[in-house]
Amino acid sequence: MAPEVRREKEEAEDAKEVMDDPEVTVKLYAENLRTARSQLKAAARTMEKAKRDEERAAMKAERAARLAGLKQNSSILGSALESMNKQAAEAQARTDAAKHKAELLGPTKVEDNAIVKQALASVSGASPTLSSISERLATLKKQS
Repeated sequence: MAPEVRREKEEAEDAKEVMDDPEVTVKLYAENLRTARSQLKAAARTMEKAKRDEERAAMKAERAARLAGLKQNSSILGSALESMNKQAAEAQARTDAAKHKAELLGPTKVEDNAIVKQALASVSGASPTLSSISERLATLKKQS
């Protein structure tokens, strides 16, 4: 009976090893699965954060582009306004020059000139009209 008991004992130990191997394997796979699940959750959180950061960066870039466009548009507006003001000033200068030219080239009456009036009055013997007090005094002194 001793050999049968020994053999039964060895078979029991072999059966126990056969049963323990899958249990250890299952425990190892379960641990690996838990580790993988936590790593996947961490990766998902990282991806979500990266997506939010990307959206924020895109919005920031769009805002910066709009601001750059506004600055560019305002500088273009400033240039256009400056050009228009320059053209207006040039047109005003041409208008003033044309007015002066028209006055100079227009018909003039010699009699309207103050110097000519005084000369004609002195030649005709009429007393000239004096405009200032000093001229009147000088004329009175000459007559006395």
